[in-house]
Amino acid sequence: TEEEIKTPTFDFIQKKELVPILIRDYTEVVTCIKSECWKSAIILCGSAIEAILYDLLKQNESDALNSKATPKTKGNVLSLEEWKLNSLINAAYELSLVSKGVEGLSHTAREFRNLIHPLKEISGVYKLEKEEADNAFTTLKILIRDLT
Repeated sequence: TEEEIKTPTFDFIQKKELVPILIRDYTEVVTCIKSECWKSAIILCGSAIEAILYDLLKQNESDALNSKATPKTKGNVLSLEEWKLNSLINAAYELSLVSKGVEGLSHTAREFRNLIHPLKEISGVYKLEKEEADNAFTTLKILIRDLT
């Protein structure tokens, strides 16, 4: 029997406009994994991780903007809305908002999410199979569990 996946409510998200997007994407990840659409699942997981980390840092914005991970352009601090996933992960870990395990797993998911760029995929460095999709989904589920 297939286990029924319960979609989280994302109650911990403060920017409420993100909640329907996260619910939609989480549901779609489950569909992608069941349909063996590994690349789609990985990319959606990376997107959801990014949304969650953005929201988490937005709740701690002054600390985030003063962290070592804060990206700058020509000496100017970028707004949180301009941060890439790498900086979001590093700042969330630096501020102890996520565990070391979530930090490491999130970087792995970020690497795979970069396969949205076809030239990265043809490099042949990454495989896009069930295990990689499961890993990305597990990372997302751990992040949600830790914040719930």
